[in-house]
This record gives sequence, C-alpha cells and structure tokens, in this order.
Amino acid sequence: MRIGYEWHARRRAFGMANGLGLIIMGAATADFMGLLPQDNSEDVRRVVDWIDELIAHESHELIQLSKHQSHPESFLVFIVIAAIGMFMLRNASEDNAQYHEAFPRLTFRYPKERRRSMRIAHVLGVLASIAFMLIAFVLLHMASNAGWPMYLVEGLRKTAIAIGAWVIVYCGCWLGRCNVKLYNFSSLRFANIYEIYKERKHANADGIPSHASIREKTLCDWDMNLGRLASIIAVLGAAAVAYLDGTRTSQFWLPIVVVIVIILLIRLAITHYAVTHFEHIDL
Repeated sequence: MRIGYEWHARRRAFGMANGLGLIIMGAATADFMGLLPQDNSEDVRRVVDWIDELIAHESHELIQLSKHQSHPESFLVFIVIAAIGMFMLRNASEDNAQYHEAFPRLTFRYPKERRRSMRIAHVLGVLASIAFMLIAFVLLHMASNAGWPMYLVEGLRKTAIAIGAWVIVYCGCWLGRCNVKLYNFSSLRFANIYEIYKERKHANADGIPSHASIREKTLCDWDMNLGRLASIIAVLGAAAVAYLDGTRTSQFWLPIVVVIVIILLIRLAITHYAVTHFEHIDL
C-alpha cells in the first residue's frame, strides 16, 4: 500500500510542478523571443488581433493587449505553452482525485524520525528556493543597470521564478506525503456527505464518531473553497499586473498578497484544527 501511495505522490509532485513551471516558462519564452528580429507578418498580426478581441470581449473590455507589439508571435507561443501547462495541472488534479476516491483513508504509519526529517527537508527546500529567487532578482537588477537587453533580463527573471516555483511545489507534494492525517482529511472533499452520514449514523467507523465525521467534512469543504478563492484571486491579480499598466504598483498588488496570505493562514488553522480533533489515528 505504501509503495503505491509513494508512487502516486511522486507522480503528483512531478505533474503539479511541471505544469506550473511550464506556464511560467511560457511567459519567459515569450520574453526571450523579443530578442529575435522583428516579424511583421500580417497573418500573425491577424491571429493576435482576433485573440485580443476575444479576451477583451470575455473580460468586458477590461483586458486588452497592446496594439503596438513588436513581437506578436511571442504571445501565441505563450498561449500554446501555457495551455499545455494547464492541461498538465488538470491531469495531475484529476489523477489525485481518482486516487483519493480509490483510497479514501490510509492506515499505515511513517516513523516519527522519517516525518521529522521530511519536514526539515521541506522547509529547507522552500527556503533555498526563495533564497535562489532573491539572489537571481538582485543579480538581474544589476545586469539591467549594466545595460543588458530588457527582454533578456525579464526572460531570465521569469526563468528564476519558474525554477523556484517548481522546487516549492515539488517539495510540497513529495515531501509532504508523510502527513497521512492530512491526506485522510483531504480525502473528504471527494466524499458524499450523505453517504458518510448513512454509513456512520449508527456506528463509529475508523474510531471517528458519526457527527464528528460530518463536522470534519464541513471543515474540509471550507478548506477547499478557501483554496479555490486564493487561486482565483492570485490568477486574476497576476493577469491584471501583466496586462493592465495601471495595476503595476504596490498599492494594487500588496493588498492582494495580504488577502492571499490571510486566506492561507485561515486554511492552515482549519486544517490544523481538523487534523488535531478528528483524525484520532496516531499516524
């Protein structure tokens, strides 16, 4: 059972990290293409204008691309690469849901020393990624002041973000697998609350009282919805910063970051409470 679980965890870690990294690398590739000779192909311009009209229509004219792009083909490349990355994220998410549905509760144990070492490795991996990105930003800022091409600097900056994000996501999915209590709690998002009530109304299951199961399911739903809310805010904020010049100020993105951090802290509190009070099996 543990071998299959670890195979799934590694598969999910690669899928999520590769998908997110590919999306960011799509933006980096678009910047690198700015170093190529300018292409004024009318066909490419027509396709980009059509995409611009589609985005403007769907966003009610809120988001519009620049009409004076020197490399319109770079936007098409970004769209293709980002779409592939989103498909990879979707596949990883669906695969994870299928595994949770097939194995809703895990009962094996990881040794305490193993869990402790994994937590330390997780923290070190995240800190190393953040340090790498900060150092890269400082060096690229110096390179920009030294006269490096803007497209090259921006492409390298996004590449550094892609590498850091890849490591952070991979560490979270792979090194976080030892928290089996959290896995069991997360599995409830795929469960039918009425089936839980029917199965556990007259008898305890896995040592969890019947009404406690319903409360745990409710907390899991709140945790899931808050996660989706944070993702939506992050995506919309990133799109606004990328396509709306007036939003590229700290007065716009700083409140967004604060809101996302608050939501994540609330999720952390909900998860900690649920795992502590409802997952009684000492895993």
